[in-house]
Amino acid sequence: MSESRVGRWQPLESTWAFRSGFLSIRRDRCRLPDGRLSPDMYFMELRDFAMTVAVTPGGEVLLSREYKHGTGDVAYTLPAGFIEPGEAAAAAARRELREETGHGGDEFELLGTYFVFPSLSGARGSFFLARNVRLVAAPEPDEFEEIEVVPVPLEELRRDLGAAIPRYVTDVSTALGLQLALAHFKGGV
Repeated sequence: MSESRVGRWQPLESTWAFRSGFLSIRRDRCRLPDGRLSPDMYFMELRDFAMTVAVTPGGEVLLSREYKHGTGDVAYTLPAGFIEPGEAAAAAARRELREETGHGGDEFELLGTYFVFPSLSGARGSFFLARNVRLVAAPEPDEFEEIEVVPVPLEELRRDLGAAIPRYVTDVSTALGLQLALAHFKGGV
């Protein structure tokens, strides 16, 4: 049997094409396991984030409705935000839920941590389930965030996930978070 050509690439040179506090882009040249040199490869440095499926005692999931510049439109997403340096993912999930929706909960269950764009970035999303969340304070969004909190029945979101043209679930991170949460419910919220 022949030796596998799949393996880690060895970085030979790296230069930053662009750097900012939100996003940085690096150009790499690498040596492949078989000795060939790669063409220019680009790496997007993004910060890890936490996203929460927040379920009220009445079985509604809290969505954030806000403008997303990448799509140039208003979208529904699960409450989420970047994990600050030195902050645990669960702490970030709690903080972001509180800042964006004003809600809190007693237990945040980790559903999983996943690479978001593995071909371009090492950024990971940590997904949490918070049951029986309740309003604990007024929301405190970031300076340039305008967020409308929209409670949607879990069963409506379950149907939306399977729709060819969904009303609410239009981004992969929200879809993944909801699918992970649904797998934990097994018949009951």
